[in-house]
Parts: sequence; C-alpha cells; structure tokens
Amino acid sequence: MINIPVHQKYHVCVIGGGISGLACARKLKELNEEASVVVLEARNRFGGRTLTDSRFCSFAIGGQWVGPDQKLTLQLAASLSLQLEEQIWFDDNADASSSTEGTTLSSGSSGSQLSCMEQKEMDSIVAMLEEKSKQVTGPPFWNSYTPEYDNISVSSFLKLHVKSPLVLHELELFTQTVFATDPSVLSFLYFLYVLKCCGGIAALGDGKGGAQNYKIAGGAQQLSIGMAEELQSSNADILLSHRVTSVNSVLSGDDGNDEYIIAFHNTQGEGRLRATHVVMAIPPPLWNTIAFNPPLSPSKQQISRDMLRGSAVKVVAVFNKEFWLKQSVDSGCDPSHSIFITSGKKPLEELGPVANLFPTVIAGHPALVGLITGSKATSEYLAMSDDLQRMTVLAQ
Repeated sequence: MINIPVHQKYHVCVIGGGISGLACARKLKELNEEASVVVLEARNRFGGRTLTDSRFCSFAIGGQWVGPDQKLTLQLAASLSLQLEEQIWFDDNADASSSTEGTTLSSGSSGSQLSCMEQKEMDSIVAMLEEKSKQVTGPPFWNSYTPEYDNISVSSFLKLHVKSPLVLHELELFTQTVFATDPSVLSFLYFLYVLKCCGGIAALGDGKGGAQNYKIAGGAQQLSIGMAEELQSSNADILLSHRVTSVNSVLSGDDGNDEYIIAFHNTQGEGRLRATHVVMAIPPPLWNTIAFNPPLSPSKQQISRDMLRGSAVKVVAVFNKEFWLKQSVDSGCDPSHSIFITSGKKPLEELGPVANLFPTVIAGHPALVGLITGSKATSEYLAMSDDLQRMTVLAQ
C-alpha cells in the first residue's frame, strides 16, 4: 500500500454516497463553494437505500416514503423541483377495507379491530410511551433512566404494562415495522430515543400524517441523483465503485496539521487520496469494514459492533383490478385517535411473511406493496428460492 501514490488532495472526503453523504457534501459546498469535496461510494450508483427501478416504469424498490415531520427532506425535494404524491390507504373510501375471508389489507395493523376498552388501553399505553420518551436525553448525556431502559427490550417492557393480548400484538407489530427488527431484541432506551427524535408514535405510524404520508413521484432515488448533479456542477468529485479500505491519520508537511490518507479499491485496483477532514456517512455497523489508524475510540467500536441493523424486504404485486375493495365494517367505537388502521378478522401476518401492505398504482395498474421485516426478512424468507418466495407472498 505504501507504494500507491496519493493522487489528489481535498479539503473534505465524504465516505458514503447515500442521501446523508450527498446532503453533507452539498451543505459543505453551500457554506464554502471554494472547498474541494470528494464523495466516495462503494456501490456503482447513488442513493444508498433508495433505488428506483425504471425497467417498465419508475418505481421505488427501496425506501420511498416521507412524513410531514421530515421537513429537511421535504425542503430538499422542493429545492430539486420534485413532486410529491400522497400515499393512498385502504380506508380512503367506505369500500376499502379487507380482502376475502376477513384478511386485513391494512398497512400497519394485524387486522383485528380493537374494542372500545382495548382502544382506551392503547391510547393510555401510547401516552405513557411518549411521556417516557420526553424524559430521555441523547448521548453523551444519558440520564439516570439509561441503565433501567437499556437493560430491557421493547417486548419485555410492553409485556409488563399491557394487559390486552391484541393491544400488545399491535404495539409489537408497530415496533417491528418501524425498526425492521424484532421487538424482543430492541433496546427500550433506543426505542424511546427514536420516538423523541421523530416526534412520537403518530409521526412514525401509518395513516395520514404519519411517516408514510407522501411519496416522491418517480422514486426517492431522485433526491440523491439531483444532489449528485448539483455537486458535479459545482466541481465536487463523486466517485462510484470506490470502496474505502482504510483511513490513516498523518502529519501534513504543508501546515503541520493532521491530515488523512484514504485508501480505496475500485475497478482499476487500489488507490489513495488525501483529505484534511473525513466524514463517515455510512451506517455504523459498516465502520468495522474500514481499517482506522489510529483506531476508533472504544465507544465507537462498540457502536459499530453492537448496533442492530434492521432487515426489511419489499415485495410488489401488480393486479388487473383492486380485488381488495370491500364494504368496511364499523366497529361502533370511534377510531379517530387510533394510530393503527384496523379491520377484518384474521391477522395478515399469520398468513405469511408480509405484515404490512400499501395500495399503489404501477404503470396504470393497481398494485400492493408489502413489507417483510425483522427475522422473517432474514432467516425465513431469504432462505427460500426465488420461485418459492414469489409463491409464498402471492399465496398470502
């Protein structure tokens, strides 16, 4: 490695070409247009977890939704002249409810309606969770609640405080959907901190006003593509298929300040560049794929080692007609304060791996977008062959 020349020097090197990395580079150029900035992305495309499939129409097969509380994302979309579409819901009209045999087709619900008493308990538990989230401060100023809340899982906490099995099931399903991991392995402290940062349960839940309120017409990857085009027009360098292998701190001979040599692997082989500052814009669990000298602090190493990575699989089925339209059933209990859409008789997730469904339109045809999350998205579903995956989802 020491024989590989350092090809170029930059003020800032951003590692990661997803939305976060590109937004960081864009902000740096806004603050100082003379700053030299390079973005290194391991994949051969921009966007990270956002990806638009344009084989027969523009459809987001990665992350696609934006909530009204995600103001920076909405501002970014507006600045790039991107259009928003409202997510349609199964209860947008009186005829949209459940499919045959009582199976629900609601996005964030098991499909079993809550009774009035169960709804009251739901409202009470939600209020308690949101009050507790307000008491939690973030790192490095974790308060006295930290040991108690970090040593218990979300599932364990809910089982101690929720009486109704159906309410417990709904809340666990909500947690699994939002965090894409099983609530039995998710820290209750982390759960509360995310609630606080995101504006509460309603802001994270499904339905109008929630985190899936809007879609970006043509796919969310346009956010990254638009920022990349702006950066390239402002003379920033964006290098795709450049996987960073090491970051080494060195003393600069020019001004005596610390600089960094960033080594990478690309389609041509190995290379290096020099930067005064380095920004890590990749998920913490990926930090341990890069060799740092000096090493990361013990706390950062622990985050990289122990932070849970959610697992989610998106499935899409296109149909000739909206077979799921059916007269809805009124439970007689006012659902206006419920954070879940509930209808039908049998929980959707008991019929297969998909636990969340969203109606949509693809190339003029009605379609359903399904999410498989947590352990079902890894140990169960991914172990199947492609044909079996398709058969299993469609059978559900």
